[in-house]
Amino acid sequence: MTRQSLLLRLLFILCLLLANPALYAQWSVSEVWVQEYTNAQLYGCAYNPVTDHVILAAGTTAPIMNASDGSPTGSSLQLPGDSGTLFAISCADDGVIFIYDFTRVRIYRYATESSAPETLTISGLMLVVRCMRAYGTGTSTRLYVTGGTPNNKIQLVTTDGATWSAADLVPAPAAHNGVFAKPPSFNTVFGMQAFASDYDPENPDPDQQQGWPRRFDYVGGTWTVNTSFIPEDPNPLDNSSYCVGGDYIPDDYGRAGLAFIFYYNNNGVFWGLDEDTGTMVVEYQVPGYCSYYANAHVDQTNKKIYYAVRRATIGGPDSFINEGVYGCLSYTTPAPPVAVSAPWELYQ
Repeated sequence: MTRQSLLLRLLFILCLLLANPALYAQWSVSEVWVQEYTNAQLYGCAYNPVTDHVILAAGTTAPIMNASDGSPTGSSLQLPGDSGTLFAISCADDGVIFIYDFTRVRIYRYATESSAPETLTISGLMLVVRCMRAYGTGTSTRLYVTGGTPNNKIQLVTTDGATWSAADLVPAPAAHNGVFAKPPSFNTVFGMQAFASDYDPENPDPDQQQGWPRRFDYVGGTWTVNTSFIPEDPNPLDNSSYCVGGDYIPDDYGRAGLAFIFYYNNNGVFWGLDEDTGTMVVEYQVPGYCSYYANAHVDQTNKKIYYAVRRATIGGPDSFINEGVYGCLSYTTPAPPVAVSAPWELYQ
């Protein structure tokens, strides 16, 4: 075989590998359904794996939707008579629901979607909770919260679903908006900050950074910032960039998973970032103009992502309007590479 013919064969094989998803698969995200919500301001959503419902935190109500298509079930969570604006929501793996009342500065717990709310008494809870994420079942329930100025920190509210006390997990300025962890060890936590343009990859000191998503790892009994996780800011000169809510997507084959975050810059887009490097590997553009109030909830069993984003008018993320969009995405994990000792033999 001549050198030229060998090079041609190798080039042909490379083209086949790039074109064949079975041999060279990538992460992918596709839209399943999307719904407009025009009844009230929309701050977030939670997926309930027990009922297969999506619950919205929408102003002063929490309507329950069908996860199959986003249509209303006709039911809502019961709320106390003096409840105010519902700001953050999450659901644990056993269907227990947590929702934060911004007006009353308190968290409600629901054993089921039809249960009356229990108002939790949580010592040390930060003043403003922007996002929360619940994991586990029963006595293994964990609830993380994060909040805006002057907090900018991540708190772990419970590790057993029964004892409620807010402990500062990662101190300021760890997170201003979203928070999510990596099960099952929970030794990795991601915190979202506002003002992405403030991020300086040359200076990853957590005491100096006021923006962009960051990864924290529990090493040697201490939470430290992971300086290898460095997302690239696509708009480094734009001060209206924000990173807010998100969730963790595991890889099926033990490789690096994704930190799936919402990024705002004039419009809204979800990014899937390699959990080790911060490199963007997949993205999804949210339809319409968005504000920086958003979150996502991953259903790992069915490979679905449920999200909610509040709308804004053209002119900036602070131009809020009383409506939003919520939807469902499906995702696929890259297949493992096929080991072939002599790949050209496949195509002879």
